[in-house]
Amino acid sequence: MSDFREPIASGREVSLFSNILDLNNDVPISQVIDIIKGNHNDKFTLYNVNELVEQKYRYSNWWDKNNNCYSTSDELVLIDHIFLSKGLFDKVSTVTLYHGYYEDCERIDSDHFPIILDIVL
Repeated sequence: MSDFREPIASGREVSLFSNILDLNNDVPISQVIDIIKGNHNDKFTLYNVNELVEQKYRYSNWWDKNNNCYSTSDELVLIDHIFLSKGLFDKVSTVTLYHGYYEDCERIDSDHFPIILDIVL
């Protein structure tokens, strides 16, 4: 990952798109998201747009952990993230994690559900 701190410090707006495979039984195993958000420093802050999505819709990936080829709610996890600097985050009008298709082993459009982000400039 390139260093995004300098652009933020110089007043530029920043967006960071990331797939973070940091889970053990659906629980984060490190502080990587907190570090990216800047929660452990006073130099920068980034905001995760997923926090604007209602909790029950906050998943972006199907992981068939029991290999039975059926998608169940305990196999839906959040691994895809968009982090924004304050100026961009304040302009977000909607965030949607698109779940318009069912995943199973017979049909996999993608194992990731798209994040749709609308920003009013």
